[in-house]
Amino acid sequence: MKKRMRRLFLQAMEGDSRAFCKLGILFIRGKAGQRDVKLGRLFLRKAVELGNEEAYFLYHRLFSRKKKVIDDLSYEEMFREYQTAKTWKKRRRLLKYLRLGTKAQKRNRILKALRNGVRYPEPSESPSFGKKDGL
Repeated sequence: MKKRMRRLFLQAMEGDSRAFCKLGILFIRGKAGQRDVKLGRLFLRKAVELGNEEAYFLYHRLFSRKKKVIDDLSYEEMFREYQTAKTWKKRRRLLKYLRLGTKAQKRNRILKALRNGVRYPEPSESPSFGKKDGL
């Protein structure tokens, strides 16, 4: 563990955002010897500043509860893009952002969609993007 920590610290000092993210996770979970949430938060914030998308989601899921991370207009635009997305890869990426919305944003999104007659797929339904029937 000490070897791994040393390597992560060296990579982080070189500006590696993934190393900052991993250090943040280790300190938050207490796997770095002791649990230090403040230091873990600092590492995650640095990873976000360096552009690590995974750290962005993790940071906001852990430390931005009940706070508006995404403004309403952007949230609605992302939702419209999610509805019209052709691939599951794009939908999965947008869904991560949509989950960061507040309860009010999620409620408004669903109400607007119901007013417009949008049908939500059931979780058990499998997507058939680009697949031919019978294969």
